[in-house]
Amino acid sequence: YGEFAAAFRLELDAVAGRVPRTSENRALHARILARLGPAESARALTALRGALEAAPDDAELLLAESSILLERKDFPSAAESARRAW
Repeated sequence: YGEFAAAFRLELDAVAGRVPRTSENRALHARILARLGPAESARALTALRGALEAAPDDAELLLAESSILLERKDFPSAAESARRAW
């Protein structure tokens, strides 16, 4: 699985460079990245938080952040992100 995840990660990054940088696409990329493991989950959150600095009320980004935080079992932070998205 480790080899698959590493190869998939490289392909994901390559494809992400060709996809328009919309909120929906950034959110989806972060969700996919987070599924590859704890280190990638942290990287996805960092990317989302950077995007949220520029667009703090973006519901797509906030919901993606909430989803990843929920997977990491950070329930209070996940709830706060979901509340902000709503």
